[in-house]
Formats: sequence, C-alpha cells, structure tokens
Amino acid sequence: MPPLACPRLAFALALAVAGCGGAGATADATGPSTPYVITVSNYMEAPASLGAPAGATVLVQNFDDFDHWFSSSVAPGVYVHSAVGGFDLDLELPARGVRSFALPAGLAAGTVVPYFCRLHLKAELTAGSLTILAP
Repeated sequence: MPPLACPRLAFALALAVAGCGGAGATADATGPSTPYVITVSNYMEAPASLGAPAGATVLVQNFDDFDHWFSSSVAPGVYVHSAVGGFDLDLELPARGVRSFALPAGLAAGTVVPYFCRLHLKAELTAGSLTILAP
C-alpha cells in the first residue's frame, strides 16, 4: 500500500526509523513521542488546524517528494514571517522528512498562530494554524 493511502501507518513507520520529539522550532525529530502531529501531503496539512497546550512538542511529517518551509504569520493569507503571541515558527521540512518543534511554556491559551509555507505560498491547498489550548 502506498504511503499516501494510509498516512498514519506510514507515519508510524517513519517514527520507528527516525524517532520524534525535539527542543526547538528547527530541531530534528529525536526523543519522546507526541500526540500532536501534522502531516503534509500534496500541498495540504492535516489537520489544517491543530490544538496543543503550551510546552507541547508538535511533530511534522512531510509525505511530499519536495521540501516545505513553514513560518508563523500574523493572520491567515498574510505571507510574511512573523512571531505571534511570543511564538516564532520557522521550520524547514525536507522531502519525506520528519521534524518537530516545541511550543514555548507560557503561551496564552486561545492564541492562534497561522502558518504558511515560504516555498509554496498560495500553492498550498490548506491554510494551517496552531491553537494554544489550556493545560
């Protein structure tokens, strides 16, 4: 079965090989597992909106055969890299790669951090966002 037919299974296999977790927005995926996962396939992020508490590690898996580079933005559809609510996402994601980043402790619950791919801008088929949940 091709990886895109069952992304969760392919993702689990990638984790078994690469590990997951990390300490920063550009950290390689090594360390403990996390329930907060974004998958990227065919220019789409799933889920398009992910909720996670401050301090959580978010894992990002790229199923595409090309790189992505996700950056935070002040609003959906604004393709300018900027920090939001004290969080600055700047994540280079290689083709078929796995990366992770940590949401800093102390981020306010309810904060919404839109993000976009610097390499593909309007070609992305979904607009991604992270929402900080109460602990």
